[in-house]
Amino acid sequence: MTSSAVLVRKQLGRARRAVRSRLSPVPGLGDPEVQDLNRRYSGHPASGHTLWTTERQRDGLRLPDFRSDNLYVWQRATPDDAYAVSWRHITEHVRPEIRDALREDGSFGAATVTVDGRVLSRDLVDSMLELDFLADHVPGLTGPERLRVLDVGAGYGRLAHRGTTAFPHLDWRCVDAVPISTVLCRWHLAHLGSPARVLDLDHAEAEVRPGSIDLAVNVHSFNECPLDAIDWWLRFLAERDAHWLFLVPNDTQELTSTEADGTKGDFGPLLERHGFELAVSRDKYADDPTAQAGGVYPETYLLYRRR
Repeated sequence: MTSSAVLVRKQLGRARRAVRSRLSPVPGLGDPEVQDLNRRYSGHPASGHTLWTTERQRDGLRLPDFRSDNLYVWQRATPDDAYAVSWRHITEHVRPEIRDALREDGSFGAATVTVDGRVLSRDLVDSMLELDFLADHVPGLTGPERLRVLDVGAGYGRLAHRGTTAFPHLDWRCVDAVPISTVLCRWHLAHLGSPARVLDLDHAEAEVRPGSIDLAVNVHSFNECPLDAIDWWLRFLAERDAHWLFLVPNDTQELTSTEADGTKGDFGPLLERHGFELAVSRDKYADDPTAQAGGVYPETYLLYRRR
């Protein structure tokens, strides 16, 4: 394995523009559907996303390059050599059915690096490692029977697309309290031909029935919400008897909220109150201190089982 990593952003940028020319326009903040959801989501108990204010969306999103360095996925600060470290770990530890099924095309502004001929992005690296972790610890994730997943805070549908590509039997539904994310996720998954579905936040209580969630996932989302919103989501999942909850906190394994005044709150007691007990806590790069120290975006994976 070479330790070098070569940027290929210009080549993929040309391909990205060619692809975009054949699509309907990428949704924007001013689209009528987004404005309608802004009205419908306003006042919803889960809509208090303190890091996704109107101002931050206007300043921190790059549309139509929604996979570029922006609120959805920070990536440009990652050194190129970190991708070589991550790819070495992936080739040694990740299941071939995940590693071989998932590819990166650099579309919609994704920052890409090539290692040994393989095009990588943070989106791809994170998705491979998250799915491999879930395959290790969630019974039935690899099939063959249907497993029902609810992706809370799904963003543009990254993990939904990757999950249903690697494991087509997954029944994957997405929901997000940010209106532009709801619309963009639905548009992006339709463009990809993904079987994953997107629920509107204000329809979720009616459409997600008790007993219909085997696994809930929340990647880099709860840390961006106040305690009231996290409490609503955990109550929602508990009332529907979600069996497993996969959490990936931002930057740290601390279970902290972001309140409107910028302070942090501990949502660990909320998990306990709603019956979620920690089953697995593991480094993103398990049993590989070199990758955990120098790979792409080291973090901690937490898997909860509902009592």
